[in-house]
Amino acid sequence: MSLRGNLVLSTVYLSLPWIPFFPFYGLLVYTWIAFMRPHDLAWGIERQPLAYYVAVAMLIGLGIAILQGRERLMVWKIQNVLLIALLAWFWWATYNAIAYNPARREFDLFAKVVLISLITTGLVNSEYRFRWIYLVTAISLGMLGFKYGLFGLVRGGADFEWGPGGFMKDNNGFAVGLNMALPLLFGIAVGEKSRWLRILGGVLGAFCIVTIIFTFSRGGFLSLAVVISMLLLRTKKRTLSVLVLILGILTVFFMTPESFHQKYQARVETISEYEEDGSAMGRIDARKTALLVLQDNKWTGVGPDNFMIVYRNYSSEGKVRVSHNAFLQLLAEAGAPAAGLWVALLLVSSWKLERLRRIKVPESTSYYASAIQVSIAAYIVGSLFLDKAIFDLLYH
Repeated sequence: MSLRGNLVLSTVYLSLPWIPFFPFYGLLVYTWIAFMRPHDLAWGIERQPLAYYVAVAMLIGLGIAILQGRERLMVWKIQNVLLIALLAWFWWATYNAIAYNPARREFDLFAKVVLISLITTGLVNSEYRFRWIYLVTAISLGMLGFKYGLFGLVRGGADFEWGPGGFMKDNNGFAVGLNMALPLLFGIAVGEKSRWLRILGGVLGAFCIVTIIFTFSRGGFLSLAVVISMLLLRTKKRTLSVLVLILGILTVFFMTPESFHQKYQARVETISEYEEDGSAMGRIDARKTALLVLQDNKWTGVGPDNFMIVYRNYSSEGKVRVSHNAFLQLLAEAGAPAAGLWVALLLVSSWKLERLRRIKVPESTSYYASAIQVSIAAYIVGSLFLDKAIFDLLYH
């Protein structure tokens, strides 16, 4: 086992005895593991279920704290009601799935994400706690962008086909995750009082841009364009925003060879020349297939993670594909009601954030509300090219 692996294990194991007494501390540790994925960045501990250990300790501590009246389980807001309704319909789609076992595994994964999300709304009950969960989330993701970006720059460019793991295991998921992290880091760069935190947010944000480019994800490129546009339109500190954006883009330009520039340009150009790109045309066929599946399974779909199982029944193409679209994935696998609840959850959350941003609140609160709203927008754009309706960071 590497020194890095021992350090990660020691950090987690030493925190476990404290978590039952301080469940919010457990939530911070869980967030760090979930989004920075330190166990995947160290040799010899990749399969250690560290998040599971922390979650169990946190749930024990939360149960005790609720009985003592020190904590609450969750808050009853419209977003949580929609989320619980979505999970309930997901269970019904699982029960009616064509192939039950893969559907059950997908449901269990979603149930875990929803449970942690609901608990988070209960534990984050003050401005102090919100700031800490925000910082841990953004900086954990930013450190991934820094690590991968630095790795690529040292080698004169990179083409990351795979991400760190979990919901960001492939290049497209990784690009969307970093696009969602970018506005959170900008929120730190413009909203924090600490000079060092502002610098850290700006530097990590610049490296996230570098890594997004290195993923060669076309959906990631489009999401990045939307995020940059929204950040420039919304922030009052445009000079700082422009500097960070230019820093990220120029770093790639000057520290990679001309061959890399040409390769990336050719990749981006396939967005407009999709008729000549086999991968793009395959995705279009997958989306048409998803709509055909929906026609026969309007209410509960074919079951979570069952789309590829029935693919050949609805497509003449020989290759089985994923839907490459989160909305169509939900339509085909869980039916129209699930997709409707999912869209309502996105819209209501964005509307609530917009309302919070516009009322008279502390400046930092306005920055953070705007940052989270742009982060959701980054996911919405990225989800048009990504078959991940269960995307941990979105619900978090």
